[in-house]
Amino acid sequence: MTDSSAGPSLADQVPPTTLEQWRAAVDKVLGRGGKDLPPEQLAERFERDLVTRTVDGLVIQPLYTDLGDAPEPGVPGAAPFTRGATPLAHRSYGWDVRQRVLATDDTAAVARRVLDELERGATSVVLDVSDVAVVDVDYLDAALDGVLLDLAPVVLCNAADERAAATAMLDLLARRDISSDEATTSLGLDPLGRWVSSATGDIAADLSASVAIAQRCADDFPKVRAVVVDATVVHEAGGGDVDELAYAASAGLQYVRSLAGAGMSVDDAFGQLEFRLAATPDQFLTIAKLRAARRVWQRIASVSGANDEAQTQRQHAVSSAAAASRYDVSVNLLRGTVECFGAGVGGADAVTILPHDEQLVAGGSELGRRMCRNTQLVLIEESNLAKVIDMAGGSWYVEQLTDQLANAAWALMQELEAAGGLVDAVRQGLLQARVDATRARRDLAIATRELPMTGVTEFPNIADAVDNAVVPTAPGADPSTAPFTPLQRHRYADPVEHQRRRADAMVASSGRPKVFLAAVGSTASNAARVSFAKNLFEAGGIEAIVGDSSDDPTAIREAFEASSAALVCICASDPVYADHAVAVATELLSASPARIYLAGRPRGLADDLADAGVDEQIAAGGDIVATLRTALDTIGAPS
Repeated sequence: MTDSSAGPSLADQVPPTTLEQWRAAVDKVLGRGGKDLPPEQLAERFERDLVTRTVDGLVIQPLYTDLGDAPEPGVPGAAPFTRGATPLAHRSYGWDVRQRVLATDDTAAVARRVLDELERGATSVVLDVSDVAVVDVDYLDAALDGVLLDLAPVVLCNAADERAAATAMLDLLARRDISSDEATTSLGLDPLGRWVSSATGDIAADLSASVAIAQRCADDFPKVRAVVVDATVVHEAGGGDVDELAYAASAGLQYVRSLAGAGMSVDDAFGQLEFRLAATPDQFLTIAKLRAARRVWQRIASVSGANDEAQTQRQHAVSSAAAASRYDVSVNLLRGTVECFGAGVGGADAVTILPHDEQLVAGGSELGRRMCRNTQLVLIEESNLAKVIDMAGGSWYVEQLTDQLANAAWALMQELEAAGGLVDAVRQGLLQARVDATRARRDLAIATRELPMTGVTEFPNIADAVDNAVVPTAPGADPSTAPFTPLQRHRYADPVEHQRRRADAMVASSGRPKVFLAAVGSTASNAARVSFAKNLFEAGGIEAIVGDSSDDPTAIREAFEASSAALVCICASDPVYADHAVAVATELLSASPARIYLAGRPRGLADDLADAGVDEQIAAGGDIVATLRTALDTIGAPS
């Protein structure tokens, strides 16, 4: 055996790299193709190519070397609870695997479904009773027959009359003699979320009625939380992480004011709240968002005079319905896995993963629900994700991102409060304007593929057929009759998938619309732009027919005519374009295609290409939604 301390280590023989050395190496790459670029131009390229910005405007650097201006995050289980509400986090038990069950009037079927979820790995259930006509104590007793409510909490959501449903759950706990120490459910009261997303009801009266139920919880079942601050209503309307956090803080503060104003103690008021936040496919933003949410809420609770226990935030993370695609739904399995990872690492107390196919099947298929459970169980039990306390803690990137989110959310919350609080801010349209602006930025980023979506804008599965009678995105209130503009649900993929549905509608009558990709030059030189054009057109349901590589204009025209395609796109490298693009375009024009495209923007050829019949040049950074809309309009697709 050798003594490892006898000589220098390998690391000791490698000199440390400074930030300046790294930046010099980066500038060398950025300056490639240019001679002696001035520093300001190099800085501009660095900002353009390596620095990214979220839809909220947060700046993400390519490299982090220290905490920067971010404060020390503290320790798990201590204020500001950035690193977790408890010292051991999920280490001893894992997080709460909270499975959603879509309830019906068939109570026996609901009971079987709930028991099946619990027996197969779920530790609690979200009972979605939105499709149930009357939710009373008898209904819940039958629908939860055999469910041990002291061991497996059942959370209510989306009840048409949520106060009646909440009262029924409390009555059921009493009927079954569940002790106050054993009852740990959430009643799902969220009058603010309903009001913001529907613009209906008397919010003052609804808050007052909810307070009475919360008081009953505090008196009889102190571990039951009556109110859910469901910030996913902002997320699903297109809001960003900052918008969601600010709404959660402002809505939570409004609930606390209402509860305390009715005579409840500050500690009890804070203890009545659970927060529902979206877990998105951006795992780092999800991690940072959950950490920032606890920090922001602790600050609010601290200045309100709440004790240490009441300053913690109970978090329920739900995978993003807005980020799910309706086409190629199998990709949603991957999104759900990343979302679950981010929620678990971020310290969510409970996690719900939505079925990957729920856009096609109400509530998801049996396979979809099983995958939801097993995704969480694999991460907890096999990947040991819950065994590490605050896994992301100490990451300079995560800590600075957490700090940015917390500060930005606090600033936006102050704007809402300055307007008179959340209710007045909504009536004035301040929250909606912020959400709409964020949504517009995201829609543009997706349309230009700055934010790529696999299966939607990148690598679409053209063979995937979706019935146009799929489960629709639930509409909100009619804005024309509402006292204010409500937040309405929006999926990220909607603008692109709308164009694809237009193409699908043509299949039955005239067949799948096609575009012929005229591959000019060698395969090696045109492959990149062929792939680019294929992705673009098939994102809109237009099948790409790739021609054989050739530089013979006549052969290319004949191949196009044989393809039966209405559209044609010329694909080649810039050097090949210089020699052949005009001749190929002129020849193709003689075949009378509905529209001629050219992949790329070769310099100095725009006028000549236009004269030769090229209608549009498509390139990275272009708006694919606009391109697809024009293409489908041209070939007569239904709107």
